[in-house]
This record gives sequence, structure tokens and C-alpha cells, in this order.
Amino acid sequence: MKTFFLSVTFALVAFDCYAGNFGPAPFRNGSPLVSGVDGTYQATATDTNIIGIFRFQYSGGSQTSELKKNSWIFFREGQVMRGNVEAAINGSSVSGILAQQAAQSASTNTNATFPLIITSSTADSVGNFNGKLNLKSPSGAFSGSGVLQSLTSANLTYTIINTDNTGAIGNQTIEIDQGGAQGFTNSFQFRGVRTSVYSTGSSTN
Repeated sequence: MKTFFLSVTFALVAFDCYAGNFGPAPFRNGSPLVSGVDGTYQATATDTNIIGIFRFQYSGGSQTSELKKNSWIFFREGQVMRGNVEAAINGSSVSGILAQQAAQSASTNTNATFPLIITSSTADSVGNFNGKLNLKSPSGAFSGSGVLQSLTSANLTYTIINTDNTGAIGNQTIEIDQGGAQGFTNSFQFRGVRTSVYSTGSSTN
């Protein structure tokens, strides 16, 4: 009887050791996200007098160049500030720069919708963010902190491109002096998730 009991115990221990030999399950022991880092990420940033959203997109292991998918917009004390995001994912680290809005040009496509309004401003703001990507999160959750700060000048330029009754294209430029707005520096906290697993060209979310 004792020999039988020892034999059964040995068999169970051996099975348990074998069963645990398949490696870490997804999202465990710091293993990378099963689907890689490709996808679209979006975060909400908040502070006492500021709220904002920034997003960025990865495809093929690097950030895409599509401006609409790599942008930020913040609202602070009645002012709206926006620009482009340069982001990098390195393991569990997420960092990026909130840059000024990239220059835009009018499209020559005859299907373009007029009027086209192009804005440029040296009164814009810039910033940065640093955080951590939770490698155990199926939603690709990430969080951290950042800083937003104003630049020195305050002139804002609107260029309005439109067509007249004959279909000819013309433009009008309006420059607004915002009176040397006071500079500021704002810290913020952010939390975000991966909103889609696959980037442009895939319908799977």
C-alpha cells in the first residue's frame, strides 16, 4: 500500500513539473503584448486647470507619419492648443514630444472641399510625456506624466483658401495679435489605452 501511494505521488509531481514547462502565458511575467506594439493609442491628460487628448499610431514596429493619427489637443483656461505627437515605445517605456502643428498645404485635388482653413501660430505650445505601458494589460493600458509649456510669441495667422463664383481659387490671410500672452508651464498626468490593435489598412479592432 505504501509503495502504491509513493508511486502515485511521484507521478503527480512529475506531471505537474511537465505541465508547467510551456513558458509564460500571454501578459504574464512581463512578456510582451501578444499582438506586438502595432496599433493606435490614445490618452487623456488632466491637471487642475488643463485637460487634453493625445494619440499616436504604430505600424511595423515604428510610428506612422499620418498627422491625424499622431496629434494632440489641449484646453487650458479658455485657450485651445494643438500640435503633432512624436512618440516612442521601448519595451514597457512610452515617451514622446508634443510638437508644434506641422505645416499644411492646400490640396490641388479637384475634389477638395472648400474653404480650406490653414492655421499657423508662434504662440503655440510644446511639451513632452513619459510613462509605462502595462505589458500585462490586454487593452495595452499606459499611464504617466508630462509637461506642457507655452512659447514666447503670440501672433496667430489664418489663411483661408476658397473659390469664387467663377471657380477660381484665391486666398485671404488674417493675422491676429494675441497681445503677448503670458507664458506658462503645466504638469499633467495621463492615462490611455490602445484603441485599435491594427493600424491603417486593417478592419480588425
